[in-house]
Amino acid sequence: MRDRIFISYSHRDDKFRQRLEIHFKSLTANISFWSDVQFEAGDDWERQIHTAMNQAAIAILLVSADFLASDFIRNVELPTLYEAEKNAGITIIPAILYQCNCDDLMKYQCINSPDKPLGGLRKATQEEVYARLAKVAAKKLNQHLINQYSPAQHDKFGGKKIGISGENNLVGYFSDLFDESNFDEDVQG
Repeated sequence: MRDRIFISYSHRDDKFRQRLEIHFKSLTANISFWSDVQFEAGDDWERQIHTAMNQAAIAILLVSADFLASDFIRNVELPTLYEAEKNAGITIIPAILYQCNCDDLMKYQCINSPDKPLGGLRKATQEEVYARLAKVAAKKLNQHLINQYSPAQHDKFGGKKIGISGENNLVGYFSDLFDESNFDEDVQG
């Protein structure tokens, strides 16, 4: 089941991943997200990354020149995520951290304008982008989870808030996870 958020980033941009994860943790829903900081000594990191990508409903790309220069991201993660978007309907959300040649990613709607990379914004404005990214990703995860179940399964629960248990505990809610009025127009899409 695709029931989590995968965060792809360069280790040189780790401070951005850390801030984003704090915004996920501040949401009222317990969203399951994955990044490679979950590795422990002796883990088969490549297999774990593939497993995490195969469980992802949402992929967040923290894009910078370092991200694009990574052989592993370019040759393994991005092709796998593009294929999953094409065949499994995952959502790919780029966040532009610094000016870079990211034209190949522009077919996906970025959370921020490439002309206003996150790294060049004031801290307060960065926090607004992180908060919006966390809300958008959580909303899209919720929509994806709803779509994985037939109308009969959804009706069985009367559209009520129910948890879906996953390996890492609660990973999402159905219909009333978020009050739609809490989303700005630019977040709705």
